[in-house]
Amino acid sequence: MELRPGYTAEQQWCGTWYACAAHRCQTATLIPSAALTAQLTAQAGA
Repeated sequence: MELRPGYTAEQQWCGTWYACAAHRCQTATLIPSAALTAQLTAQAGA
């Protein structure tokens, strides 16, 4: 997995993206930021 840096403030707010570098893999994963996790937790509690 390779780091896919966030270039905009919105991308950085979402968290850290990693993408598979293998040929034709097209798999990616997101490790959410603390701000995103807090917002999702607040929404779930509402």
